[in-house]
Amino acid sequence: MYGDRTTNVGYQDYFDESKSIAAIAVIFPGFFLFIAVLITFTTISRMIEKNRREIGLMRALGYTKGVISMKYVIYSLLAGILGSLIGGVAGMLTLPKFIFSMLSNNNLTHYVGVIPWGYLVEALVAGLIATLGSAAVVLIINLREKPMDLMRERAPKAGKRILLERIKPLWRRLSFNQKVSYRNLFRYKGRMIMTIVGIAGCTGLMLAGFGIRNSVNDLLPDQFSQVQHYQGIVTLSAANKRIHDKNISAQKQALVKSVTVSPTKGTKRNATVTMIRRSPTLILTST
Repeated sequence: MYGDRTTNVGYQDYFDESKSIAAIAVIFPGFFLFIAVLITFTTISRMIEKNRREIGLMRALGYTKGVISMKYVIYSLLAGILGSLIGGVAGMLTLPKFIFSMLSNNNLTHYVGVIPWGYLVEALVAGLIATLGSAAVVLIINLREKPMDLMRERAPKAGKRILLERIKPLWRRLSFNQKVSYRNLFRYKGRMIMTIVGIAGCTGLMLAGFGIRNSVNDLLPDQFSQVQHYQGIVTLSAANKRIHDKNISAQKQALVKSVTVSPTKGTKRNATVTMIRRSPTLILTST
């Protein structure tokens, strides 16, 4: 009888569980790239703001925008390359082994690691786009100013009345430091957005993790009490063999096979089918 890898129940279960993990893992790279864009944008903005006089002096002496931008471009380039390489190598050496150890109960005990160079290149390109792209936007915005304006100190942003100030009973109860903090929060909107998005994203990922754990834990009692009415499966070299052990009070033969289900509506999917005869179920008793 001929069968491919999909007929192996252990392989098929491992493949299905890996697909579910891969679907969840799509969210994490996008969120972390977005955080990298925000951090690079803020870092380069502060570097340029700190070196405004130096940039203005270089512009007045005749240096081109490209030459002035090289310092910040190289900084962003090194940060993107080092971060992508270190994160990619560390992730490929640790995460596959960790996930394999979690799913190693499917008759797959030998781990064989393969370096996915394509994914590493994609991560490197995505990291460089995130860092260099944000740095280029900041440089284009700031280098538009005239050398004379760059050599001057930038005027501080004008303070505005916020909505909280209109609630007099609440505003009067706040201390001076609290009032300054609330005003600065809306005064520097870029920092406010980065803080809110970062905290909201991290909180969302944590809640998603706890939600997945609780969902899986709630399914376990139904899975092993209503769907599966046996306590264990033993794979033997021959179908006519029996196990003689005092801890096993009853046993029966079962055919476990992986099949492809093709519904009339929807997509094809693989499923594991267990077929048994009508006989007493397999019961394990503790000693």
